[in-house]
Parts: sequence; structure tokens; C-alpha cells
Amino acid sequence: MIRFFSIILFLLPALMQAQYGENISLKWNIEGQAVISSEIHFVPQQHNPFINLQIRVDYDQNIPIQIYFQDTEGKLFSITKDIHMPEPGKWFGWVDLPNKDLNGKMIIFFSDDVSRIPPIYTRIFYPFSTDYLQKNSDVENRSNKTFSRSTESCNCPYPSVVTRDQWCPNNQCPPNSNPVYTNVKFLIVHHTATPNNESDWAARVRQIWDYHVNTRGWADIGYNYLIDQNGLMYVGRGEDVKGAHFSGHNSETCGVAYLGTFSSFDPPQVMHDKMTEYAAFKCCEKNLDPLGTAYHASSGLTLHTISGHRDGGNTTCPGDRLYADLPQIRTSTDNEMTQCSNQSIDEQDLAEMIKVYPNPASTYIIIEVKDAIPIEEIFLTDLSGRLISRMETGNSYLDVSALETGMYLLKISVANHQWVKKILIRR
Repeated sequence: MIRFFSIILFLLPALMQAQYGENISLKWNIEGQAVISSEIHFVPQQHNPFINLQIRVDYDQNIPIQIYFQDTEGKLFSITKDIHMPEPGKWFGWVDLPNKDLNGKMIIFFSDDVSRIPPIYTRIFYPFSTDYLQKNSDVENRSNKTFSRSTESCNCPYPSVVTRDQWCPNNQCPPNSNPVYTNVKFLIVHHTATPNNESDWAARVRQIWDYHVNTRGWADIGYNYLIDQNGLMYVGRGEDVKGAHFSGHNSETCGVAYLGTFSSFDPPQVMHDKMTEYAAFKCCEKNLDPLGTAYHASSGLTLHTISGHRDGGNTTCPGDRLYADLPQIRTSTDNEMTQCSNQSIDEQDLAEMIKVYPNPASTYIIIEVKDAIPIEEIFLTDLSGRLISRMETGNSYLDVSALETGMYLLKISVANHQWVKKILIRR
């Protein structure tokens, strides 16, 4: 019979106006092959879809085999091991709990009798509803925007996205302050192994961010992008930023995660449509063959340009059903690129009529355009699409002395199209 031990109450303010996460300290006791925590009291919050309980166990020889949260009525909530990015000697996992007044304890079963309690770290996260956060935020609730951009060889546009300040409107999900960039040659498809019946997909993105940053210890959410089951794409690390998603072999990859679990559930077609739209843009931009294969130096493997996580790691990700759809996604991407290449705009002509220098730059950029070009708008963004500066049309001088080192996008609107040029700022 498993007993309750000393009680720790986890109390929250009666009303919060922002997502809330906190590491919690528990007392643990040994009982045979199990380690059992002191009691936890979760306080429900208005406008909150679920309570997320996270755990990390650092072990040596005695391996955790199952972890549960058990409420006082005896109901068990299984905490599933995160096998997406395993780390030797560490067990990671989380579980969603209902947003209600809840008392219970955590139970960890090990492979053998426990002689000492290993280091155990636990955390809770309240994501709150996105609508509620937007109403209580100073950030403008903007609709999704399409930052259209083309390359010299293809006109496939960058798709509409949900930016970070839209999926995290209270600005409590900061990006990596010192990102590392990589030359993307492979698109790696994932599933997040989360519920398929979400009522608030952006709340799930915030929960994944919190888990990756505060429990896994990463600098940002691991994926470059995430796609929900309504076909919306969320910006994670964004364009050409090295992620944390491909079993430690992240160089030259871009990670795109389907929100949900697709082991025995078919992804909605709108998810594939958005993946195809982005893959066509990225393959055009990088001159990649979506039907091809190439050698991936970091993993030492030959990979498809569009691969699944399991192609480079010991995991079932992205689920059997989604993995089986990858050939369809590759073919759809190739077809989309063919349609893009048949569009009428002549990028080469535009490139000859617009002069941007110096590049790389450190203090200023000069944009020179010919008078005959009907320039509509000139603006500078970061790689995620966040607006940095907007300029008057015509010849322009742009002060970039205050910008941090990194890659930026100069976007010039011409006759309902956008000409885009990457600008490297160096200090």
C-alpha cells in the first residue's frame, strides 16, 4: 500500500494575467523499487486549458521505467518518457493534468530496488488561453501575415506564419539571444507527440517552449517551425537557425514539427498543404531537390531532402502515419516548385535594377533603385519576419549601427511582388 508522506502545498495567486511556470521542490521517500514524492496541491486558474507537470530524473545504473502522478482518489496519470531527444543518464517527461483543484503525489518505479534517491527535478506550467493573454497584453493582436519572398530561380513565397509575439503575446517566450546559423540542406519532419484534440494550439506551443527551455535546458524551443491541425504554421527558431531536434545532428537541418501524435492518426491534409508550401519555398531558396537524397555530414547518413526524425535517430517520430506520408509531401513539394517557376515575375531583372550595398554591413546600408521601378514599400525584418525598420521609397540610407550581428532580410515591394535580399550585419 503506497502511503502519503509530508505535504507540500503548491499555491498560486488567486488570479494571474500571464502564463506561469515554476520549479517545485519535493521531498522523496524510498519504498522498494519506487520513489514517492510528498503531496502536491495544484490550484486551478481561470482561462487556463491545462496544467503541465514536467520531470527530469538523473540516474546511473538504476533506470526509471515508469513515472506517474496519482491523485488522492487513486487515479493515475502516466508521464510518458520523451524519446524525441534522449540524453544518456537522464529521463525526461511530462503530463497534462486537468485545470482543477488537485492533490496527489508522483511515483517513480525503477528497474531494481532503490538504495538512494537520484537527483529529481520537477516543474509546473500554466499556459493560459491565448485569447486571455492577448487581452491582457500590450502586444497588438495582429492577424497572420504573408512575408512573400522569392529567389532568382523560383518564385515560391514564404508562407503565412504565426509569429512568436502572436503565439506568446505576453512576451514570456524569448528566443535564443545568441543563435547559431546553419546552411539548411535537409528538412526534418517531426510530430510533437501531444494530444490531437487541442482547443488552443498556441497554448501547446508555449508549453513546448517552456519544457524545452526550462526542463530540457535548451536555449529556445527546439523546432524551427510547428504546424497545427488547422494548417497554421508557428515560427519557432525560424529561418536558418540551428535547432535542437535531430538527435544531436542538427547542422544543415530545419526542423518542422506537426502538432499532435500521428502513430495511428492521420494528419489532416491542411497540415501537409502548409508543409508543402514551406518546403517549396525552402527548396527553392536553397536550390534543393525535394525528391533527392544527399550525404548529411553531421549524422554520417544519406538522407532524403525531406526526411523524418527516425531517419537519423532511435525514435518512432514522426509517427507511422505521418512518416508514411513523406513520399506524398516530397512529390507535392516538387509539383509546387514547378508551378512557382512558371510565374511571370522576372527576379533577375529586378535584381539588376535594385542595388544594395555594402553587404556585409556594419553601420549603414544604401538602397539605390531606378526611377522607373514602381517601388511600393521598403522594410527590414529579422529572419522570423519581425519588422526592424520601414523606409521611404526611392534611394534610401538605412542606419544599422544599433543592430546585433546576424542575418536580416531587406524586402522591397514591387507591383504586388516582393524582392528580398539577405543582409549580413557584422560587428
